[in-house]
Amino acid sequence: MDKFFLGLGIGIVGGMLFAPRRGDETRQMIADRAGEGADYLKGVAADGFDQVKSAAADSVDYVKSKTGGLGSKADDLIQKGTKALKRESAAVRDTVEDYQRV
Repeated sequence: MDKFFLGLGIGIVGGMLFAPRRGDETRQMIADRAGEGADYLKGVAADGFDQVKSAAADSVDYVKSKTGGLGSKADDLIQKGTKALKRESAAVRDTVEDYQRV
């Protein structure tokens, strides 16, 4: 990118120094070249944006593919934990009741 601006600057200065044209023609040529440079930069920026957007979409898809089953696994673990807690609570309650009867 820096090389582009360096080249653009050198071209403008060289064109002004060695131009066999009148001043208004030279200014028009410089304006045209600057417009071409701006169009080039817009194209490069749009391509870069598209590449970043595509990479972001690919990243989202990858993360979703790797984490897709975690929600159902977590639900299963919660249900198993709840059942185990109820079972152990009942066992503790029965033990306490048995102890109180003695």
